[in-house]
Amino acid sequence: MNVEMDLKLLGDLQVYDMPYLSLYTDKTTHLFYLAFRISSQRGPESEYVVAPVSAEHLSLYLKGQMTVRNLFEVSDTLYLWRKRRGIKGGLCLSNDRTLENRIDNSIYNPRFCDDEEVIREYIQGI
Repeated sequence: MNVEMDLKLLGDLQVYDMPYLSLYTDKTTHLFYLAFRISSQRGPESEYVVAPVSAEHLSLYLKGQMTVRNLFEVSDTLYLWRKRRGIKGGLCLSNDRTLENRIDNSIYNPRFCDDEEVIREYIQGI
């Protein structure tokens, strides 16, 4: 089932040659969403697993107290997002919890986050 959201990128939480974990907000609801890149190659198309996330869980992740996979496991809802360069693409509601198996179990590493300060300010401002 396709889902309409107007997502705005707040910043990339982890970048390894290309962003692999990014934080978005829905411009309408102002909820946070994490997007984990599951497509492994560079190119015009990208595929992500997306889940809503609370400011509290984001803070725990930034303190190293939750892993990336934990953030997705606590969510009741997962979306699959396929997008092309320059085109937002569509979000589809997914009942496939096996998508979580494709998500890293790593902890936060500030060396790979250029947007930490902006993200922390945004989280604390809510």
